[in-house]
Amino acid sequence: MKLIPIDFTHPLVADSKLNALFRFVKWQLKSRALNRDFIHEWIEGSKFFVRNGETGLTQNIYVGLHEFSEMSFLLHFLRKDDVFLDVGANSGSYSILAGTVSGAKVLAFEPIPSTYSRLVANLDLNGLFPKCVTRNIGLGSSESILYMTENLDTMNQVTLEHEHSKSIPIQINTLDNESRDIEPSLVKIDVEGWETEVLRGSCELLNKSYLASLIVELNESGIRYGFKDSGIIELLGNCGFKPFAYDPIDRKLTRLEYKNSASGNTIFIREKALNGVEGRLRATRKLKVFNTWL
Repeated sequence: MKLIPIDFTHPLVADSKLNALFRFVKWQLKSRALNRDFIHEWIEGSKFFVRNGETGLTQNIYVGLHEFSEMSFLLHFLRKDDVFLDVGANSGSYSILAGTVSGAKVLAFEPIPSTYSRLVANLDLNGLFPKCVTRNIGLGSSESILYMTENLDTMNQVTLEHEHSKSIPIQINTLDNESRDIEPSLVKIDVEGWETEVLRGSCELLNKSYLASLIVELNESGIRYGFKDSGIIELLGNCGFKPFAYDPIDRKLTRLEYKNSASGNTIFIREKALNGVEGRLRATRKLKVFNTWL
C-alpha cells in the first residue's frame, strides 16, 4: 500500500502536487482527530458526507475527480433530460455528479446495506430526491440470491461458495427488469468483476437505440468468476458498441482496439450514436475543478 495514496500524475494535480499533498495531510489530520462525518464541498455546489477510510470518496478530495476521464465524460455528455443508470453506485460519486452538476435523472443500484445508506444520505444531502431513485439490490443475469462481502469499502464483491461464511445474502434482479419503464442514455457498471453477469441480464437494454454509451470497469477482476474482459468487449461489440478513451481537456474521443489500458474503466459508445455523442461533448459548457477548466 502506498504511504501517500495520491496519483501525482493525475491531470488535475500533476502541476500542483504540493496542493494535493496539503489536501491529503489536512484531511488525514482532521478526520483522524475528530473521527466523524464531514461534508466536503465538491464541484459546482455538489457535496458529500465522508469520513476517514472511505477511499472512493477521499480520492475526490485529493484529486478533484477520482476517475478523471470517465467522470469528465459523464459531466460533458449528460443533459438535464437524460437518465443515468449507476450500477454499483457505492457511496454515490457518479450519481452526485450526474444529478447535481448535469441535472440528469438517476437510477442507482447499490446492494450492500451499509453502503446503500451512505448513498441515500449523499443524494439527500444534495437534494436529489425524488429526481433520483435508489435500489438496494444487486444485478446479474437472472433473479436470484447471491452472497457478497460487506466490509471492503469500494471492493465489496460477490463471493464464491466456499467464502459464504464471510458474506451476506443479496437479492439479485436483472437490469432489463429494472429499466423497462425508463430510457437511459448512459450506464456505468462497476461491480468488482461481476460486470459480465450484469451485461448478460441487460440484453434488451443494450439493443435499445436510446442507450448511447456505457462506462464499464475492465481490469480483469472477473477472472475469479471465470470471466475475461475480452468477453465483455465482444458482447458489447455485438450490440453495436465500440471502446473509446476520452481526453476531457481537448474534449476528444479516441477509438481503441481493445480496452483502455491507462484506466480501470473503458467508455463504450454505440457506433450509430458516435456523431451525436461527440457533438454533445464539444457543446457542453466548461466546468472548473480546482484551477483547471474542463
